[in-house]
Order: sequence, then C-alpha cells, then structure tokens
Amino acid sequence: PPQHPALAYSLTFLGALRADDGKITEAESLYRDALAIRRAALGNNHIDTAASLNNLATVLMYQQKHKEAEQLLREALQTARSIRGEDDAYVARGMSNLGTCLMQEGRFKEGFELLEASLVIKRKTQGPDHPYVAKTLQRLASYKHAQHDLPAARKYCEEALAIRRKKLPRNHADLASSLNSMSEIALDQNLPAEA
Repeated sequence: PPQHPALAYSLTFLGALRADDGKITEAESLYRDALAIRRAALGNNHIDTAASLNNLATVLMYQQKHKEAEQLLREALQTARSIRGEDDAYVARGMSNLGTCLMQEGRFKEGFELLEASLVIKRKTQGPDHPYVAKTLQRLASYKHAQHDLPAARKYCEEALAIRRKKLPRNHADLASSLNSMSEIALDQNLPAEA
C-alpha cells in the first residue's frame, strides 16, 4: 500500500544513499515522501516520524535552508522528548542536530548550550568513550575554534581525539579529522612543533 510505513523505511534508506552520493535534492524529495507517509500512517507523535523530521532537516541544512530545518528539528526534539523523556540517546541526537543548525544560523550561544546538554546525555546513555560523544566534542571544538577560544577548542578536541584513537581504526576519516583539527589549533596557538 502507498501509505505503509515499510515504504517510508525504503524511501529513507534510498534518501540516505542519495545524500551519501551528494545528491541532496534527490535525498530531500525522498525524505519528504517518507515523512508524509509516516505522518499519515503513524501520526505526528511517533519516534519514526521524529526520525524522518531529523533526516529531512539534515539535508535542508546542507542546502542552507536553516529556518525550515530548525522548525523540523524543534518538532522532532519535542516529539522525542514526549515519547522517551529527557535522558535518552535519541533526544541527545535531536539536541545536537538542533544545536548545530542554530550555530550555522549564527546563534552560537543557544546552539552551544544545546550541544553541551546533548553531550551530558550522550555520556550518560552511551558511555564516555562512545564515537557519538567524540562527534559532539569535535563539534564543540570546531565552534570554539571558530570563536578563537583556543584553550577550550583544544580541550574539546583532545578529548574527541582520545576517544577516536581508542575506538576507531587508524585510517578512519573521523580520526583524521580530529588530528587535523588538533594541528590547526596548535598552529593558531603558535605551537608549530605540536602541529
């Protein structure tokens, strides 16, 4: 049937493949279709509907459509909180996505606070050495670096790097990203020997 949740799952999978291939407008269309099906079949207050909101918002952020992405992320976060409560990994993901969106809009204080709050939840629900914890730490480091708060950027980046060294293979792109960030921070701190 055209409104069956299984079709939404397939559309979501195809959307992710298109996004990975850089075909963002195709991914957007697939994610919009998946969201419409999930709203119709599951309702607005369902975790899969919240997932579709997050997916669509992510591709909208890539296209600099931050206002629409923000609305979707706020709805997804509200839905996740109503279903799962505050201390949940899915809620933390939603907070992190919304925080990133707000920072991309230039709303650094509000976005940074959401990222920090998501970090607390991720550490509690997923453990202190989880790759998602490292991802959030790396985002915090990047934004502190952009604001020229080099000591804070270094602190976050060192923690992300330690987790990634422990949890990821030596040739993983996220590990390389953390190493590159550490080098950039060291150069900006006038410490070329550490770069």
